[in-house]
Amino acid sequence: MIIWRLLSEKMALFTVIFALVAYLYPPAFLIFKGVFLWCFGATMFALGLVLKPEEARAALARPASIALGVSTQFLIMPVLGFTAATIAVWQGATPAMALGFIIVGCAPGAMASNVITFPYICKWLNGRDRFTFFNFLPTA
Repeated sequence: MIIWRLLSEKMALFTVIFALVAYLYPPAFLIFKGVFLWCFGATMFALGLVLKPEEARAALARPASIALGVSTQFLIMPVLGFTAATIAVWQGATPAMALGFIIVGCAPGAMASNVITFPYICKWLNGRDRFTFFNFLPTA
């Protein structure tokens, strides 16, 4: 049990360490190339397993929050990405960099942010609304 607690409390640190190792020595992680998608799916499934039914019901009872999350991801973020791209081009950025701003603005939240923030949300909120449930609705 101690190892799981250590992993959850130090997840951000471990993520940074492994990212640095992967950046400095990529061949160390090539052994995972064939199973990456399976690991990704297992992680998403595991995050879903810790969601209690009452927490899902509480999230679904607030449709305004869900609508706000969906509209932010799919309306406001693309507009902000396009605005940032326009300003970047106006300042002399390359079209490729501007396209990057637009793509980042249009991409919905990634799984990694939920995996990394999950232990901290659990700790700070004492179990209340501890899973960012409505973030998965538009992408599931």
